[in-house]
Amino acid sequence: MFPRLVGSWSGGEVVPLYIVVEGKKTFTITPNMAITTAIALLIGTYYIFNIEYPAAGRSTYTFLEAVLLGKDKEARKRVTIQKLLSDLAH
Repeated sequence: MFPRLVGSWSGGEVVPLYIVVEGKKTFTITPNMAITTAIALLIGTYYIFNIEYPAAGRSTYTFLEAVLLGKDKEARKRVTIQKLLSDLAH
């Protein structure tokens, strides 16, 4: 099972928000954290647990790495716009 962000919708916002790995909460995203921080922590979880991105979303995660973590040189080698749009469509 892949790491993911999981939360509940309440009163117009997602509270609480967790990073979950193999069905277990590994990190709680506090309400004062930006969503970009939560996504960066999610990406970091893949690195910490040495897990490959899921094939269906690999281009999306690679794009997020490039944007949020400044790994654009690496991302250019691994993702094309067509692959990104295809992943987002699924």
